[in-house]
Amino acid sequence: MPAGRKFQRVKVSLLAGFKEDEETKVHKTRLLDLSAGGARLIAAEIIPVGTRLTVQIKNPEKGEVIETMGYVVRYKKMDQENGYEVALRFMGMKKEVATAIGEIVHVVEREERIQKILREGKK
Repeated sequence: MPAGRKFQRVKVSLLAGFKEDEETKVHKTRLLDLSAGGARLIAAEIIPVGTRLTVQIKNPEKGEVIETMGYVVRYKKMDQENGYEVALRFMGMKKEVATAIGEIVHVVEREERIQKILREGKK
């Protein structure tokens, strides 16, 4: 795990949604990575550093939607696609939400290990 990280971060491609504090419209997005401490998602427009977001993450195993709050710590223009990569740090997370995100991270790690074993078996 890189220095400065408290939680294991995994690459994902998960459906999600986000909205700014005062907005009612939820913007559909895709998560690029996820940990119990934060996430990186795709946004169509720049979201300034410090902006608070409500994030909704669909648990691929259970189908339930997990909701938590975070704030933008950085953004950058995407190279291959239109839009921006937006990095979030979660805040004030309830224990059950942290557990649910931990379960998603565990499932993704397990799937990566299985795929690696299958690839190595084909060699």
